[in-house]
Amino acid sequence: MAQAETRMPTAGTVHYQALCGLCLGLIFLVQLDQGHYLPNLLLLAVGTLGLVARLRVAPILLLLFLAGPTLIAQVTRHRLVLVERRGRGELDIADIVLCAAVLGYVAGHYRLQALWYNVLPVDPRQRPAQPVTPAGVPWFRRRRPFLQSRAPGQITPQEIVWLVLALPLWAVLAQIVWALLPRRWEAAGLSPRLAPLVVLAWLLGTGFFLVRSGLHVWKHRQRDAQQARLFLQDALWKETRGEQRTINRWLVWRTLRREHRSHEP
Repeated sequence: MAQAETRMPTAGTVHYQALCGLCLGLIFLVQLDQGHYLPNLLLLAVGTLGLVARLRVAPILLLLFLAGPTLIAQVTRHRLVLVERRGRGELDIADIVLCAAVLGYVAGHYRLQALWYNVLPVDPRQRPAQPVTPAGVPWFRRRRPFLQSRAPGQITPQEIVWLVLALPLWAVLAQIVWALLPRRWEAAGLSPRLAPLVVLAWLLGTGFFLVRSGLHVWKHRQRDAQQARLFLQDALWKETRGEQRTINRWLVWRTLRREHRSHEP
């Protein structure tokens, strides 16, 4: 007898939605324990609406509603001085849970967007194979670009498990890096407690820029001569298409004018 084929268990969008819901609940509890009531309700409403209505800007709005009240409280109460609530070598469990929950919601929601909308950036030059018929369709949806979404059957339990296991690791790593930073930096006349945050933001931004530029150069170095020529032709067209269009229009006008004069008696 032939052995039955063993099928790998698959997951679906409901698992990512459950992960986002769990992270949203943890964010609500931690913020409620820290005394943020009204912003916490707005944050919960935005996060829930992002899951129900599939809002693309839900992760960004959640970060704004999370960071905005904290920054306002720092400005109004402590004049933008970072108050330490723990010792030098101690880790705050509430901050770790909050960081892991926020990272989990943002990562899970963007993976859901890859399933709902498109997994790659939209190319406006690509159109669906079967165009949308104008009958009964609003004018702003008749020329929709082609969306390449991820198939729900490609989700595996392993990727969800690895994502869940990585969340507390990144949160703890962020706490350790913040604990290792000097507390008495002076930069551009800023507060000694605010200067490490500004310097860290500049270092992260510069590091991401250098890594992105290096990967971009490495990607171009991997192309062969034909691919590089095609890329240069596309770049030349993007930079000079306006001038080429104008020149070709004048050439066509001159050709038509000469033909018209040649047919005159």
